[in-house]
Amino acid sequence: MLVVSLEGSSFIFKPYFFGDAYDSIIRQGNQTFVYSKPESSWSLLDIPGNPTVYNTDSDGRLVKITRRDGYNFHYVYQNDQIIERNDAGQTLRTFYLENNNLVRIVSESGEIYSPDYKRNEIHFGNFDTNPNPFRNMFYLTGAFYRAFSQNNFSEYTISNFAYWDEDSSEVMQTYWAKLHFTYDQEGYPVFGEYE
Repeated sequence: MLVVSLEGSSFIFKPYFFGDAYDSIIRQGNQTFVYSKPESSWSLLDIPGNPTVYNTDSDGRLVKITRRDGYNFHYVYQNDQIIERNDAGQTLRTFYLENNNLVRIVSESGEIYSPDYKRNEIHFGNFDTNPNPFRNMFYLTGAFYRAFSQNNFSEYTISNFAYWDEDSSEVMQTYWAKLHFTYDQEGYPVFGEYE
C-alpha cells in the first residue's frame, strides 16, 4: 500500500491510501532514488517514470530533494536551524531543532501585514528519550518530519496565522493531535503492524 498526499510534504497529517501500490527505493552512495509504482501522475507537471531523488551529506543530513517534475528543494544548516530553499534561493520553510529533535517548522508567504500574508507553524512535542527508527530516512513515505529527530514525538500542533499589523495577529486555524504507540524490547517505538 502506498501513502501519498495531494498537499505536498505534509502527508504525515492527511494521508491518502492507495492499494496495490509501493515505492521502490534504490540507494547509491549519498543518493536515494524512490520510484513509485504504479506510475500515477499527481499533478500536470509530474513525470511518473522519474524517481524522487534524496541527496545527503557524509553525516546523513538531507541537503537536496529533486521531485519527479524536476523541482528542487535545498537544505542549509545553520546552528539549530535548517533552511529549506528553492533553486532561486527563496526560503520556503525554516526547521527549528532543540536537543537534536525537530520541534518547529515555520513557513511564510506574502507581504507581512498585507491581506495575502500567511504564516503556518507546525510544533512537535512530548519527545521520548528512545531511539528514532526513522532518523535520516527522509525518503520513506510518511517519515519525512520524523527523519530530522533523534527521538520520537507523540504530539503535534499545526497553526495558521494572519497578521493585521505589527501589534495584532490572529490564529485562523489550529489542529492538534496526540499519537499513541508502544515500544519493543530494544526501546524502539512500534507505530503499527506492517506486512
